[in-house]
Amino acid sequence: MVHSDEFATVTAVIASTRQVAGSQFNAAAARLWHLLNLPSGSDVQRLRTQVGALDRQVRRLTLQLERDKSNE
Repeated sequence: MVHSDEFATVTAVIASTRQVAGSQFNAAAARLWHLLNLPSGSDVQRLRTQVGALDRQVRRLTLQLERDKSNE
């Protein structure tokens, strides 16, 4: 039964439906948070990504400064 084409089709439809419903829920939740002038989960995730990129850049610059200092 699990190896049938019908099972695969139903599973795919359920997964797709869950994904669409989740996306719509997340979009509505983000609008609600923004109406309350609060950051949404996607805002926080974007900020975390930016902070991570800045942290990596600061580390690279620190290493470069240490190398330049030791070469003097």
